[in-house]
Amino acid sequence: WIVSGISRPLPRRAVLVVPLCVFAVTTFERNVDWTDEVRLLAANRRLHPDNSRNTLNLGLLLAGHHRFEEAVECFESYIAEFPARCDVRYELASLYMRLQQLKKAEAACRDALWCCNWTIPRYAGLLATIFMQQGQHIRADELLRRALVIHTDAQSSDLRSALGFALLNQGKLEEAREEWIRVAARHPRSTPVRHNLGMLCLQLNRTREARDLLLA
Repeated sequence: WIVSGISRPLPRRAVLVVPLCVFAVTTFERNVDWTDEVRLLAANRRLHPDNSRNTLNLGLLLAGHHRFEEAVECFESYIAEFPARCDVRYELASLYMRLQQLKKAEAACRDALWCCNWTIPRYAGLLATIFMQQGQHIRADELLRRALVIHTDAQSSDLRSALGFALLNQGKLEEAREEWIRVAARHPRSTPVRHNLGMLCLQLNRTREARDLLLA
């Protein structure tokens, strides 16, 4: 540095100022990232873009904070690298449903179901629900009946419950009642099951049966 035309060496303290400032900024940014998990995982994803686990964990965390569109981007990125992860496809389908993107939800859930070779009943249940939300009750009916051929009674309660709704939406009230009676037999203390069955019995003018279910 130069003072009054005299050149002098830069003091050692001044030399340290620049790196100290750089480290201070980096440390501050890192501390901000640690203030919540979302920022931390987002920072880890930026620092380690090849670490797919960071992408998946960030997606799960974003979904838990109801930041669905950002979570979708993470899951789509992860599936592009690991297309065989049927569980992630299922989560992606659930997010699309929340965003009312039903065609995308249907495609993602169908992929999940085929990827697991129909071994996970809740995937069939979700796909049937997506069909029903689109007014495709016959498709839901056919899908659920196919799934019930594969899964045992111990695994079938949710599928039978969904089938009851599919039948109800087609106006097949007696068939819906039969399915819900099977569910109620397996879950006799389930309030939602008893309520649905009781309300259906009212529609069928089975007043005494409805009273026993709704007032028990």
